[in-house]
Parts: sequence; C-alpha cells; structure tokens
Amino acid sequence: VTRLAAVPVACSVANFIIQHIRRTTFWWERSETLPCCYGIDPLARWPMILTVLGLSRSACTKLINPEMSGSIDFYFSCVMSLICLSLYYAMLDQITEMIKAVAHEQDAINESAPVKKMQNLVRNITRSGRPEKDAVYCFAQTNTVPA
Repeated sequence: VTRLAAVPVACSVANFIIQHIRRTTFWWERSETLPCCYGIDPLARWPMILTVLGLSRSACTKLINPEMSGSIDFYFSCVMSLICLSLYYAMLDQITEMIKAVAHEQDAINESAPVKKMQNLVRNITRSGRPEKDAVYCFAQTNTVPA
C-alpha cells in the first residue's frame, strides 16, 4: 500500500525533474511562458504515467495472490512498453520534421541573390591545375573557397 501512497510524491519528482531540465537546458524558452495545467509540465505527463504504472505494477505484485500477480505484472509491463515505444516513434517523427525544416531553410537560403552570386563567383574561378596553387577546392557536388 505504501507504493500506491508514493504515487503523488513520485509524480511530483518526475514533474520537477522535467521542469528543471527545461529551465536549465533549454534556456531559449525561458522568456516564453510554458503551457502547463495546474503546474504540470506537458512533457512530464508521459513520465508520470509510466511512474504510476510502475508503482501500480509493483503494488499489485505484492497485494494480489501470486497466480494472478504474474499476469497482471505482464499486462502492466506490456502497457509500459507500448507507451515507451510510442514515445520513441514520436521522438523520431520530431527529428524527421526538424531535418525537413533545416533542408527547407537551406533551400531558401540557396535561392537568395547574394548566395547565388557567390556560388557563381566560385564556379567561374579559373584553376591552375596544380592543387597547391589553386585557391578553390572542387568536389563532386560543391566548390569551396578557403577562409
């Protein structure tokens, strides 16, 4: 029963850790007001659910007879694994969206006039044919100018 009584404390610790990480690591979000519901960070919901499920699983194995506790433990573990798997896929989706956004921004930068002008200058530089004398290094896809 003490494990079930520890649920509020464990959830508040998980919420505190997530809020602390957001305040200290993601410093650029400090000026923005973070959306929260009654002091609960939105990113802390899933870790708190996992905490509740873990403590409930542990309490069930102690309170219920051994024949039933094994199957209940299995089902709690399955739910927790599915939640972790869905969080992993959500994280991969976010990373994919970030990569697409960076590629889109780079395409927009490459279409600007100053960048096109510099790319044209680099493409049209005559080369001596000797690598030690060339100021431009050519690669298959791009041309670069040493700083």
